[in-house]
Amino acid sequence: MTDIYKLIVLVFMLVLTGCESNSPIAPSGKVIKIGVLGPLSGESASIGRKALEGLQAAQAIHPLSAGGERIELIVRDDESSAQKAGELFHELVTVEKVDAVVLSSTSDSVLNMMEVINKQRIPVIVAIASHESITTGSPYISRVCMNNIQQSRVAAYFIHDELLLEKVAIFYNAKTAYSSSLADSFKEEYEKIGGELTAKVTSDLSLMALRAALLGLKRDGVEALYVSVKGARSVDLLRLRKELDWDVVIIGSDGMLGSLKEHGLKDNGSVEGLFVMENYADDSVATKEEVRLKHYAKRNKVELNTHSLLAYESHLLLLAALEECSEECSSDELNTLLRDHKVFTGLNDKISVIAGEVQRPIFINHVHKGKMFMHLKVY
Repeated sequence: MTDIYKLIVLVFMLVLTGCESNSPIAPSGKVIKIGVLGPLSGESASIGRKALEGLQAAQAIHPLSAGGERIELIVRDDESSAQKAGELFHELVTVEKVDAVVLSSTSDSVLNMMEVINKQRIPVIVAIASHESITTGSPYISRVCMNNIQQSRVAAYFIHDELLLEKVAIFYNAKTAYSSSLADSFKEEYEKIGGELTAKVTSDLSLMALRAALLGLKRDGVEALYVSVKGARSVDLLRLRKELDWDVVIIGSDGMLGSLKEHGLKDNGSVEGLFVMENYADDSVATKEEVRLKHYAKRNKVELNTHSLLAYESHLLLLAALEECSEECSSDELNTLLRDHKVFTGLNDKISVIAGEVQRPIFINHVHKGKMFMHLKVY
């Protein structure tokens, strides 16, 4: 090999290496304090714990802002209590003096916090709560997950125009704002395009009563079931479907597969063929950011789910806003940059935030062998 050829190869390798790695960020000595509030115990603990794992992964991979500020997470457990969430939010702002808050609380808790959020006037990123009125109810909230109206509309068109199913019922939890909102939105959208619902079944039934209700739907010839229920009762639903030998098509809302696994459903056969509305798909083209996250998860032996990924992207949105913020970066300026952010790179796609509401593709995933494979991607 000639010397000139060796030189060309060396330069080419250096160029490739430079493309694969980012220039190190020099610490500035400043600290950005981020409050992290969500359910780490109680009924919704599985959601908050997985979200926290996602934020911890993001902090480990991106410990500094573009300006060199160290990101410090101050974590609080709302104990799955809407009242406790409001109290802790006030503490994070007034006592801990955080610069912003990332919420992994449920829609019910966030809605309960609306008054205190508006009073404290501090930037808030909602990772998981998808109730449609959250961002319109507060000028200080930005959201990274799709909202209920967005996903229920896609589900309604999918059943009506793609699957061509006519006998459809809803399974929902009347006690939560999240599930009730999805059920109402789906019903409105489905009937608007000419569909007709056969029934609405609430999850607030005894196991025996639920079995009887599902058997009745089977006898009525229901072909599709739209499900906005998470937790133990969604596990009961799939077990009863199998017991009744009912081949109904199930279309679940966001986070359903992760919730089923977290609540003890280990039989992949029970979820085989399930459709779920999601922010991600397991078989999407891997981005550089996603590869980093997967390496982190493998190295630290953690299993991340949808809630983890949304929390991770909350951190990415924060970093993108901080990069555009002035040196002083007041609370109002940071909030403006979070609420209206043209584009930042997420784990699967480019993401925008307009008036606090995320603009991102919605995945209709088909579950096979416990994984979510993209069936359709709706922009």
